[in-house]
Amino acid sequence: MNKLILAVFGLFMCINAANAQNVSYIEEMRALGAVSGQGLACNASKYDTYEMLSRAILISKAKSNEEQLAGMNAYNEYKASAFISKIED
Repeated sequence: MNKLILAVFGLFMCINAANAQNVSYIEEMRALGAVSGQGLACNASKYDTYEMLSRAILISKAKSNEEQLAGMNAYNEYKASAFISKIED
C-alpha cells in the first residue's frame, strides 16, 4: 500500500514538474519588488534580510547589464507601488 501511494505521489510530482512554467527574470523581479514593498509597509522584522536576498537575486540572475537595469527598475517600481497600496489600506 505504501509503495502504491509513493508511486502515485511520484507520478503526480512528475506531471506537475512537466507543467511548470518558467518565470521570466523581469516577472520575478516584479514579484520580489511587490513582496518587498508590502514588507516595508508592514515594518516586517525580516525586511532587511529579504531586501538583501532580493538584491542578490537581482544581480546574480541578470544575463547582462541592460537586463539588470531593467530588473532593477521593475523591482523598484513594483516595490513602490506595493508600498503605497499597503499604506493606503
